[in-house]
Amino acid sequence: MTRRRTEGNETWARLLDWPRGQAASERLAAHILRAEGFESVDPCHPLGGADGLKDALCVRDGRAWIGAAYFPRGQQSFQKIEAKFRNDLKGVRANHSDSIAFVTNQELRLAERHALKILAGDAQLELFHLERIASLLDSPQYYGLRLEYLDIEMTREEQVSFISTRDSIITQLKSEISHLRSDIVSGLGRLEQRLASGNLEEKPNIGTLARIPAGSFIMGFDEADEHHWPLHEVYTEAFSIDRYPITNGQFKSFVDECQNWGKESAIKKHSNVYYLFLWQGDMYPRGKKDHPVVWVNWLAAAAYCNWRSRREGLEPCYDPDDLFACNFDNQGYRLPTEAEYEKTARAGHENRLFPWGHHIDESMANFGNVVADTTEVGEYAPNNYGLYDIAGNVKEWCHDWYGKAPLVPAGVRPDSGGPEGGEFKVFKGGSWGSNERELNCSYRAWLLPANTNPDFGFRCVCHS
Repeated sequence: MTRRRTEGNETWARLLDWPRGQAASERLAAHILRAEGFESVDPCHPLGGADGLKDALCVRDGRAWIGAAYFPRGQQSFQKIEAKFRNDLKGVRANHSDSIAFVTNQELRLAERHALKILAGDAQLELFHLERIASLLDSPQYYGLRLEYLDIEMTREEQVSFISTRDSIITQLKSEISHLRSDIVSGLGRLEQRLASGNLEEKPNIGTLARIPAGSFIMGFDEADEHHWPLHEVYTEAFSIDRYPITNGQFKSFVDECQNWGKESAIKKHSNVYYLFLWQGDMYPRGKKDHPVVWVNWLAAAAYCNWRSRREGLEPCYDPDDLFACNFDNQGYRLPTEAEYEKTARAGHENRLFPWGHHIDESMANFGNVVADTTEVGEYAPNNYGLYDIAGNVKEWCHDWYGKAPLVPAGVRPDSGGPEGGEFKVFKGGSWGSNERELNCSYRAWLLPANTNPDFGFRCVCHS
């Protein structure tokens, strides 16, 4: 039998007097994280059991987060709260993340919240303490959660507020339907563009390559900073590059034949729990066969290149026994260098900001969170070299180690991968969640080669 709340602070009191144990606290924490914009929230052991030093896995702003729930019964000393938080920080390191969402029913003073942020160090911290959770559960859209987890019904005043909120949501849905109609019109516009350019295909010819001629081009940007090289001339030999990013369907063929790169095997070997995060075992998400593969790290992309080389009778470029060092003289597949990727994106037009010119909008590429997910490869028009999604849809791994200027050490070919070593690998191209700046042909950024993200993919090049 539910009890009607009688005091204004009853939500606060019942949270603090939590009687339902760890499993229920993790489920409530998962709801709270979703309410605050986290995605793909996956409680790790809602019925108890080993959890690998994390209570939940989730994603926000393209970053992988560890979720930790701490719901003891009654207010604990800050020493106990701090001890629990220290232990949860071990899960961040153990699961190769750099972000933690700590959800607790404990009251925390401002100084104590600040102390936890200092304790987190370089890890990004999102803190959900008693007052913040109580405020969420007392808002109209979460009255159902409050009833389920705290046994508190709505007052008459709250019922009126709930109805008002419901009407507002209906109005918002009508607006979203209007935007959907606009998206359909935009999609028809892209279809008309492709018809006019003669590039319409019933289905993308996945797996085909474009030949890029040898020659020099001007690489970089005239406002150099850490995200761009300054303007400089670069020469590349001729090479062939995939017209489309590697798709889920293509990558599944690889993991089917190379079981050590299947989801579970690779996670155990490389301790990256987000590898192929949305796959069910070794099967890609339903309906996404021709979408770019994501949640794939640089190491797996290099292994794919070797598998593809062997499959086509070519000598692999990467040595898996030497940290995937690359032999550029071999004729097999590898990841494009920064110079090759940028040359391909510019497609013979060195002064362009974007692969299609100085202007870009949502009809040209998947970016800016308009779609908020990947789209099928080939949905948008190609650039002048016949390359699809060379900006937008997914960010793409390059071969190079990240390094600051000079791009090419003395005596090193500019198309042979730049620095000989480093900590991070470069990616280029921008994604469905990127802003315009990240779709600039010269834009460059970097990530650890073992890491994955929901908007990271790749394509291959070869010299054969």
